[in-house]
Amino acid sequence: MPMESSNNANNAVYTSIWKIRDSIQSLEDLKNQIIDFLDIQNQIDASNTELWITDVKELYYNIVAAWEMLSAVSRGNLTFGHACSLFIETAKSRLEQVVSELQVFKDKTIQIEPQLRTIFNNCVNSISSELNILLPDLTMIKSPLKGINDAESSFEFTCSVCGEPAIVFFVGPYPFSSEKEPCLIYRGITRESYGSLEDSNILLALLENGKVADIHSYVIDLDFMEDGLDAYCPSCDAIYCQNHYITKEYWDQGFYDYTEGTCPEGHT
Repeated sequence: MPMESSNNANNAVYTSIWKIRDSIQSLEDLKNQIIDFLDIQNQIDASNTELWITDVKELYYNIVAAWEMLSAVSRGNLTFGHACSLFIETAKSRLEQVVSELQVFKDKTIQIEPQLRTIFNNCVNSISSELNILLPDLTMIKSPLKGINDAESSFEFTCSVCGEPAIVFFVGPYPFSSEKEPCLIYRGITRESYGSLEDSNILLALLENGKVADIHSYVIDLDFMEDGLDAYCPSCDAIYCQNHYITKEYWDQGFYDYTEGTCPEGHT
């Protein structure tokens, strides 16, 4: 591509990304409106008011962070693509949390929820669209299968539809301990969980056997995997990635309740 054409293409990308700021500004304006509303309510105590205001701010700042990561990707820092996606997913979770909090006020906020969802979706869709253009082939690096007790071990399951990574088991340091002792880590489409290495030998045998239904049945009984494999649909006997297993979080007055998933075949 001639240099002039390349520069023109880059300028177009920068312009598109910069325009997303208009939607982010709308989100900021609504964020401030919600905060002002919460500040004058006497329906909840002061501590809850502070927490709910923090949730609104986190929703907004995660979108801002996603936009900043997108801008970094547009400048050639491709490694920020994954961070951009993570900030978007965190923002989606905060959106459902904030909506559940606003619903406490019923008629007073009945107009705010659809407005918030519309502005939020404009931001997310714009950022995601530009990210897909910049990184159309973005994939996670697949790790080779090793013994689960090996410090560098991992075992990955990919999506039945697109082949993208959906679930990975691996051994790594326990993040909430100063000693950073090794533990068994599960990373799925909705959560990351940490378990004991004591269960690793049985799990390794099941993983090597490759029967997902057996693995799902086994891990449900483990304390750190109470709902089993979050990317697995028992009706399909298949694994789906986050793009193909559509999840929705349910919150009750700011407290997380549960996540419901719908597979490509419509099973929930």
